[in-house]
Amino acid sequence: KMSFQEKRQHQEQAVKNLVLEMAQQNGLFEKYVPIITRVEPSQRRGQLRMSDKFGFELAHIASEPDQYLPLLLRALADTPSGDRDYNLMVGYLRGIAVSNDGFVEQIKLQLAGSPDLCICIPHLCAAVGIKPSDISLVLRLLGDDMITPSAVSVWSYGRALEKLNPDQLSPLLNYLLER
Repeated sequence: KMSFQEKRQHQEQAVKNLVLEMAQQNGLFEKYVPIITRVEPSQRRGQLRMSDKFGFELAHIASEPDQYLPLLLRALADTPSGDRDYNLMVGYLRGIAVSNDGFVEQIKLQLAGSPDLCICIPHLCAAVGIKPSDISLVLRLLGDDMITPSAVSVWSYGRALEKLNPDQLSPLLNYLLER
């Protein structure tokens, strides 16, 4: 019997192999990305658990950081807001951030300008590592009512905030306490 860690490693290797196999066949990403980025609310629990890993592996086979980003953004934009699952795109950008953090910072600003996609910024920031500039960005989005405080709840998981000092966090905490 496999341990939890062994099962996870086995699943992650299977996802990596799937991405590599799909890359060999024209049109498969275009066909399946819209399916992976859509999860109806009634189906959310436990669905697409490895879509983040799929995106991460997709980033590693990309010849350019933005190779698959238009496909991901288009699939999300074409999905009704309540059915969007951002994990694939977040995983992709997490994979890109390993070698090109500046590109991901630019994408955060692009997403912030989109009323439909800015909701994923706190999740993206948590996935790639929250920076002081992310606090300012999220405060702006909160102040402009583009995201709700619940969107920032992802920052309370794990150790997402551990690299920030209290002075960097206090503007966000003050904002949330005052609302």
